[in-house]
Amino acid sequence: MHPNSPTKFHCFYCGQQFALKNHRDTHQTLHDATESENKDQHRKCEECDLLFYNEKALEYHCKFIHKRMVHLFQPIATAPPSNKIKFNSMNDAVNVYYCHLCGVEYVLKFNLQHHLESIHTTRERETMPPELIKCTVCAALFYNKRAYNIHNTYHHPDDLYVTSEEQRTQMVTRIDQDFDVRRVQSMTDRYVSRSNVIKRKSRKKVTHILRSYGDFDQTLINIISSILSI
Repeated sequence: MHPNSPTKFHCFYCGQQFALKNHRDTHQTLHDATESENKDQHRKCEECDLLFYNEKALEYHCKFIHKRMVHLFQPIATAPPSNKIKFNSMNDAVNVYYCHLCGVEYVLKFNLQHHLESIHTTRERETMPPELIKCTVCAALFYNKRAYNIHNTYHHPDDLYVTSEEQRTQMVTRIDQDFDVRRVQSMTDRYVSRSNVIKRKSRKKVTHILRSYGDFDQTLINIISSILSI
């Protein structure tokens, strides 16, 4: 079992991970079972000692498990937030970030980091331009004129801005809204919680129907309700 993942069952053929063992086992029936016999192609993960049946599965595992965890603790560097402020659905003031390479706007720093990793190459991110372009409206920084022009399309007359870091501290209570993996509900938790709600509703409905007939005693109603709760 992988030590760093809430989902513990991995496909040996392709590297995908599953919350439930029977789901993983069912998935593996779709693969060519002969790969498990060709031990020359087997590869072991140096990080966690998991064995995979081919190089492609190991690469998938390393990319989506280990590199993802590294980025949570060593996130991709971003430009500082602009002076622009937005209010989210909870009416909280939040910082506004811009991609310095293409000008796209984000209010979650993690989403910007994911964008930089998935859309822009390492070379793009690490190559410094001859000079930076600074927005005269919100002080955001950009590596090229195209990114700056795209950024300007996000500005509107009714936008709000801070004039100092002291004012930002007073307004924004969630500075650098980084992603927290603990907030993500796993597929297992999501399914279990949803099924429990459905069971409770079904149990209440059946109990109500039985009582409406008046021919069932409370003991029988309790027995049926307990069966529905399993």
